[in-house]
Formats: sequence, C-alpha cells, structure tokens
Amino acid sequence: MIEICSLNDLPENEIVKKEIENHKIILVKKNEKIYAIENLCSHMNYPLDDGDLEDFEIECLYHSARFDIRDGSAKCLPATEPIRTYETKIKDNKVFIEIS
Repeated sequence: MIEICSLNDLPENEIVKKEIENHKIILVKKNEKIYAIENLCSHMNYPLDDGDLEDFEIECLYHSARFDIRDGSAKCLPATEPIRTYETKIKDNKVFIEIS
C-alpha cells in the first residue's frame, strides 16, 4: 500500500481528487471510513470530481450517470459499467491506498 495523504486532508463528505502513479483517484471520507474510486466515468470517460456527492453516490456532471463509491457499481443510465475502486487503510493518521 502507498501513502496518498493525511487523514486531516480529507474533509467529511467532500470529494478530494488525487493522482498517484498515473492513477487519477477520488477520495471521500464518510463516517471516518475512506472510499477511493477511479476519477473517470465509465460512460464517456469524463472526470467525476466535478460531480455531486449524495449519500454514497457520486453523479457525473456531464450526463448524470451515478456510481456507488463503496463498490463502484453503476446506479443509473447512461452508465452500465462499474468504475474501479481501491482498497484503503488508515494508519497513524495517514491514508494508504492499494493501486495494484
């Protein structure tokens, strides 16, 4: 696992974009758990970081596709394919991510 940021860098319920080893990633902290997803809509390959976050779903700004940040599943059309999720871990107030 690779350190991606400090836990203090992640405000609760906000989208934070990061890039690590050529992977564009969105991090979201909800209830002290960190979710990490690919910053790319599976519908038209647009970035998701400009979208809206509601509960555990992120909505693509461009065509309103929605994805669950917990498992990457597509929740409505036009998206039909999931997006990639990444395993995360918190240790010593630092956030680590598995990108392999």
